[in-house]
Amino acid sequence: MRLPSPRSACFLASSFLAAIALPTSAFAATHLWPGGAGCTGTLQACINASVSNDRIEIATNTPITESITIQARNLTLTAAAGYTPAFLGNGIIANNSGSNADMDVRISKLRFENGYVTATYAGTGRAVFDLRELVITRAPGASGPGIQVIAYSGTVEAMVYNNRVRGLPLGTDGGLIRLAGDGGTLNASAFYNQVSSTNPQTADGSGITIDFDNGVGAATSGTVKLHANEVRGSYSRAGIFVSEGRLSNTPSNFSVRLYSNVVIGNNESTGISVAPRNGSIDAQLVNNTVTRVSTAVRIINWSGASTPVISGLARNNLLSAGTAIAINPGIATGFSNDYNLINGATINFTP
Repeated sequence: MRLPSPRSACFLASSFLAAIALPTSAFAATHLWPGGAGCTGTLQACINASVSNDRIEIATNTPITESITIQARNLTLTAAAGYTPAFLGNGIIANNSGSNADMDVRISKLRFENGYVTATYAGTGRAVFDLRELVITRAPGASGPGIQVIAYSGTVEAMVYNNRVRGLPLGTDGGLIRLAGDGGTLNASAFYNQVSSTNPQTADGSGITIDFDNGVGAATSGTVKLHANEVRGSYSRAGIFVSEGRLSNTPSNFSVRLYSNVVIGNNESTGISVAPRNGSIDAQLVNNTVTRVSTAVRIINWSGASTPVISGLARNNLLSAGTAIAINPGIATGFSNDYNLINGATINFTP
């Protein structure tokens, strides 16, 4: 019997996890927009008229020019068979609007030109966000997160799967895909996404940002898994940027699993960066490929940090850069490494 290679096994496991990670929502009713019962007006009116667990299928190729808000409800919003709906200059925001009730929002198979999808939860319960097969293109003059998930409180379970995001992040601390725990518990998986910068040089921010405790002063926890994503372009923070306590001294503790991702830069900036402040990050970097950057992997701490901790491992990575790995001494004493292929210098790191 021939066993799969470690990389193949990881991709197969990711595919399996993507299929089972979130529970299947039972639909109360399926509505077609425009024209279905209760959906003869605007798309927002159709959403407002929906009841818990309804499914709305968009059956038009005419550009949608209204901004959409999904508030405090369980809803699936997707394309109807045979249609490729496109939002033009606007996007979708899903939130709990002050309610503490649970949420379950699933958005898929939609296109956005200069648009976005943002899902946030600030209740005491649990929110499920499933965002998949979205195509988001932002013009050179537009900046901001293409896809953003934020846990302000409660627990957020998120799946960000097989999306295409192209454009520029919003400022130095933005990301084209941003997964943030800002006071709540965030358990998020981002699998098979393709992210690319439209700046031929170095763009602000990151391709994918994992940001825990962005100044809210509340401890945040959870686990974020990035599997088989592709990030192209150079970014001032990093292609993939993992941060704890960027604007807060309150320690947060979380885990991050970076498996089988590819980062291809423009011979500038950093491929993967992990940065705690006063909390801890349990990081596993396995089977990643990073090339055409100045530094492939950087493990640092924020200035003013007193007790940052990095634990975990780096294994089976292929890292090609002027500096393959750079680590601030003292913060990664529990971080092990083996079986990496390194083409480049190392700083405070013994392969």
